[in-house]
Amino acid sequence: MGMKTLKGSYTIEAAILVPFFLFIMAGTIQSGIQLYTQIREQDEASVIEDVWAVSDFYKCKTAGEWLEDE
Repeated sequence: MGMKTLKGSYTIEAAILVPFFLFIMAGTIQSGIQLYTQIREQDEASVIEDVWAVSDFYKCKTAGEWLEDE
């Protein structure tokens, strides 16, 4: 008779702990996805800045060549 109450107590504990662990895992995954998105956006912004820097360099180089010709 003691064995039946023991099996039921495991079921009750599992019913409480499993959702808790699932909630923790879901929160961890969501945090990881948000961090990945932020890092990706920062990387895209730096790539755009690099493209602008190269474009500005060629504009200055062209302007310098025009000034030297005068």
